[in-house]
Amino acid sequence: MAKSNTAAAPAAPAPTFADPEVAPEPVAEPVANTTPGAPPTVKARVLVAGPHGECNDVVELDAELAATLAGTIDTDPAAVAYAESLTKE
Repeated sequence: MAKSNTAAAPAAPAPTFADPEVAPEPVAEPVANTTPGAPPTVKARVLVAGPHGECNDVVELDAELAATLAGTIDTDPAAVAYAESLTKE
């Protein structure tokens, strides 16, 4: 049986996240929680109505939970400030 002279193509390198277009969104710093032993929380603007609130509500969520809700909430301080500036009718 003859050996094949074709070599497998080298694997593509893993992304390094140095490129801002592929870097993950930064997660807001946890807010100091006054309850001893309680998990850290973050303030977030709700982007999609659901179990965490209506659009443009500002909610306080467990930091670990907030990290899993990308696309439905925004923890960026500017987004939170904007939502807090809106007046609800």
